[in-house]
Amino acid sequence: MVIALAVFPVDAERLFRAFTEPAEIGRWWGGRRGGSHVTWRGQPEVGTDWRAEGQFAKGRTFSASGTFIEIERHSRFVQSWRGSWDGMLPTEVSLRFEPTAEGTVMSLVHRGFEGRDAACQAQAQIWWKVLKWLRVHFPEEARALDRSGETGLQIGN
Repeated sequence: MVIALAVFPVDAERLFRAFTEPAEIGRWWGGRRGGSHVTWRGQPEVGTDWRAEGQFAKGRTFSASGTFIEIERHSRFVQSWRGSWDGMLPTEVSLRFEPTAEGTVMSLVHRGFEGRDAACQAQAQIWWKVLKWLRVHFPEEARALDRSGETGLQIGN
């Protein structure tokens, strides 16, 4: 399981949109250096499919897809997840957005890696990179709430 916590200096509604609206995702995905790009399709509604397709700077392509399972507008969502880099094996991602005096605490839990430690480690590194891109996107500093060293991630099955 991958667990990540981060504080972002924006309200929960804006952070929710950053993860669920295609135009918003396109603004921050890949970071400011343009390390990769992504096309994202889907609407954050229960039972609706979503799909992301992209290309890394070195030309390798990737895709991820799933279905929105639960949604509480601007506060949380749960989606099934299948990534091309993981053989399209099913996993589940849950994101929660909690307002604080500093902005919003985002908690991410990605489960479904039982017996696949290498895949879990690889996905943790991907999430760390994704969260770094999103942190750079917002105008003020967003700081990771560290639970396990510099990465701000907990990893385990």
